Amino acid sequence: MKVSKASNEFATRVFRLCTENGSLNEKKLSDSITFLSKKRPNDYRGILSALKKLVRLDVEKRTVHVESALDISQADSKRIQESITKKHGEGLVFNFATKPELIGGLKVQVGSQVYDGSVLAKINRLSHSL
Repeated sequence: MKVSKASNEFATRVFRLCTENGSLNEKKLSDSITFLSKKRPNDYRGILSALKKLVRLDVEKRTVHVESALDISQADSKRIQESITKKHGEGLVFNFATKPELIGGLKVQVGSQVYDGSVLAKINRLSHSL
């Protein structure tokens, strides 16, 4: 759906009103969506679509995917969480997965940023350079 510039700006203002201290307040967001659905301002569907995109991007930005070749111990996962939280801030949601195809090391994705220290990535970089 193509969203107008005015709808994007309106959705951005609503999104900013729903944030407190850099994190999204779900109650305010829910109330705002209910209000928009009842009042139905011009292009309210475009506004809701743009707001949905902003919320999705915020959730992705706050989600951390950690992949490793072997199971990560509790102590190591806690150390990883502390390190990433120190760099990217509070309120992150961590997902840990085991992927043997990485051979060794870690692959960490925080939003759109990827930190790939796996053996597989090093092999791929080496093969591309030859």
